[in-house]
Amino acid sequence: MVALPTAIPPRSRRRLALAGVAAALLAPVLLAALAIDRRPTVAAPTAVGTADVERALALLRRHDPRRLPPGFAGEAAIDARDLELLLNHGARRWAPGARARVHLGPGTMRVEASLPLPAGWANAEVRWTAADGLPRLEAARIGRLPVPDPVLRWATARALARAGLRADLDLAAEVVRAVEFAPGSATLRYEWAAGTPQRLLTSLLTAAEQERLHAYVERLAAASATVAPPYGEAALTRLLPELFALARERSAAGGAPEAENRAALAVLALHATGRRLSSVVPAARDWPRPRWLRVTLHGRVDLAQHLLVAAVLAAEGSSPLADAVGLYKELADARSGSGFGFDDLAADLAGARLGERAVRDAARLQADLAVPRSETELMPTVADLPAKLPAPVFRERFGGVGAPGYERIVAEIEQRIAATPLLR
Repeated sequence: MVALPTAIPPRSRRRLALAGVAAALLAPVLLAALAIDRRPTVAAPTAVGTADVERALALLRRHDPRRLPPGFAGEAAIDARDLELLLNHGARRWAPGARARVHLGPGTMRVEASLPLPAGWANAEVRWTAADGLPRLEAARIGRLPVPDPVLRWATARALARAGLRADLDLAAEVVRAVEFAPGSATLRYEWAAGTPQRLLTSLLTAAEQERLHAYVERLAAASATVAPPYGEAALTRLLPELFALARERSAAGGAPEAENRAALAVLALHATGRRLSSVVPAARDWPRPRWLRVTLHGRVDLAQHLLVAAVLAAEGSSPLADAVGLYKELADARSGSGFGFDDLAADLAGARLGERAVRDAARLQADLAVPRSETELMPTVADLPAKLPAPVFRERFGGVGAPGYERIVAEIEQRIAATPLLR
């Protein structure tokens, strides 16, 4: 029988110690090699089309909790394309550059996602199964590295808490009765209880976001009392300095400039379109109410509305969606009789550029807008652009969306926007 050494020789101890240090140093490198890829596995999302927007609006109208009585039970069918749009829209807000792809099969949903990192891409895959009528997190991997179940559940809970979504998930659990996965679509069955729609609306915005909106509503209420006679008209360029001066003050006091700009644009857009903030934030019923004004741009109410709505959508991180919503409205106008307008489309594109700058160049935009500006500094003139074109005339003259005639006018609009200082 061979006797084993009772003590490890000094040289062996040094080797073991060095091996331990090497393993500690190499482990992160190995994990990074397994988890980080040089390229994304998910391609950039395709452009949002007018059919996508039209479908989403119809879905929202059918299941708007404000229009349904307590106790109402319903179901919503959502296809993979719409789920992808929703995920990619959220990704642009929380993780710019990220993209996702959804696969729906019998009883399963698999989501692939690519997140840009300084040294490459984190390509992840998460799979859910429908268990007892509700989705259950089944498995996940990052790159070639599988995520153990305890780590997956801990990381999910941590991410929800950090994003402030824990209460939202609890509320969803009260409303959702069942979720089913089928090839190409998911079906959600829900039931509204008394008070749930109000709680749902309240949960859409955090307390900090509501406080921020409250501040801009107060400033707009004060400004609306002085900028025009009762039930008068106010140029958008008269209101922008009021709200963006406040955005600059609040940012200097520690507020996030991007968040302040989003709030300022949202309050202006709701006011210009005649929407009450209380329809989204129930607490706003007790806030000061700005005096109603006809907000105009180049003397037109519709141009101000187009620009502000597109700016809000783009500031929320979805420039392609902003373009699509503007285009959808123009096509809807053509069908309803008011006609397709390249002038309105120019306002949509200018608004999208303004919204992009509101988050990309937030502090400088505040400085630019906190002082009075002329209307041509905010948006180029559009009086010479074809407008109010009925659908048949639009197709005959320009060949429809994407045709050479259409693209020629759009290129001219983009050149004008590029030459507008505030939109660069």
